[in-house]
Amino acid sequence: MSRRVPYANLLIAIVLLAPLAAVIATSLNAGNYAVFPPKGFSLDWFSEALGNTRFLDALRLSFVVAVASTVISIVVGFLAAYAMTRYEYRGQRLSQITALGPLTVPEIVVGLSVFVFVALRLQQAPSIPALVLGHCVVGIPIGLQVIVATMASQDVALEQAAETLGASSWRVFRTITLPLATPGLIGASLLVFIFSFDNISISLFLMPPGESTLPVVMYQYLDFRPDPSIAAMSTLLVALGLIVFFVLHRIGALKHLTGSGLR
Repeated sequence: MSRRVPYANLLIAIVLLAPLAAVIATSLNAGNYAVFPPKGFSLDWFSEALGNTRFLDALRLSFVVAVASTVISIVVGFLAAYAMTRYEYRGQRLSQITALGPLTVPEIVVGLSVFVFVALRLQQAPSIPALVLGHCVVGIPIGLQVIVATMASQDVALEQAAETLGASSWRVFRTITLPLATPGLIGASLLVFIFSFDNISISLFLMPPGESTLPVVMYQYLDFRPDPSIAAMSTLLVALGLIVFFVLHRIGALKHLTGSGLR
């Protein structure tokens, strides 16, 4: 049985990494079309991707939207999680289930719903605020479920003991509640950021005229210009992710993502 485990791990690694390896290999293709295996090797497509103003503008917009969506989703999610885990009220269980409702709906339905609300109810054209709103509709439940799980596992007796010893509610929150919730906040922030940065379905409905997020631009490029520059940009994003992973590992922040910071 012990011999089967390494083979199973190897199979899982191959399934997960093979598509990524194919994209990286395609980005090094010397030809004019994205094919695998590559016909020769060249780094020209990386300079092509970095010099493509449409890619760079879309990357900038994706980053701005993802950061804004993450901040709003985490703040709202944390406040909701605090209320759900520290107070008892009528319909508490129902509110928790309802808050996770957007996760059960296809993203294209979420995008259409927000578009109808913005266009018909608010009588506004698609815009960056509308795009952020659409991402938050799903981002808040994503962050909420992570933060609730973290805060529900905390020992409330620590907060009660601090209050008994004379600590103010603000001091208890600042020195006990918030530090213990940090693992969930970090993990939730990364999940929401990744969701927003990679989203296509919601973004298609709510992008302002003349602007696009990076995933949408890359998707559109596949239709009319399937060259290796798309794979090159994907490889650069993978490299950026690995750098972030390495930095988090060096500063010891990865333990918060695994929850090992909880006691």
